Amino acid sequence: MHIPKAMALRTVDYRVKGKVQGVFFRVFARSTAQGLGVVGWVKNEPTGDVIGTAQGREEALEKFKEALKQGPKHAVVTGVEFSNEAPLERLQFQEFEKALAKQQAEAKVISSSQEEQNEIALAEAAQAALKGRSGQSS
Repeated sequence: MHIPKAMALRTVDYRVKGKVQGVFFRVFARSTAQGLGVVGWVKNEPTGDVIGTAQGREEALEKFKEALKQGPKHAVVTGVEFSNEAPLERLQFQEFEKALAKQQAEAKVISSSQEEQNEIALAEAAQAALKGRSGQSS
């Protein structure tokens, strides 16, 4: 079965160089990707670059790649490298995420059950505090 070019899915890795950290580049990349229906991830590198992977329809990926070359208002993009570009049968991501550096991500891993327990404890504490206030006012 022939898939029209506009419907063909592709993936590409990218590296953006220049003044691209501290200028909301990751927010820009995520917002642009979401507007185009592109999925993947973006993160800051210790080198000062921004890297990521983008996946989506070929036409949308081309627009996303052009946007990366421009960047947000306060960025100064000096170069963009694209690598590992290839066709895909299906997307490997569900959305576009701002990824943390690997070390930060590993340090912040909390299981969903722990998160739920924390939320329940906070909700119970808030309810107790509200009950305490309502019992004091007469």
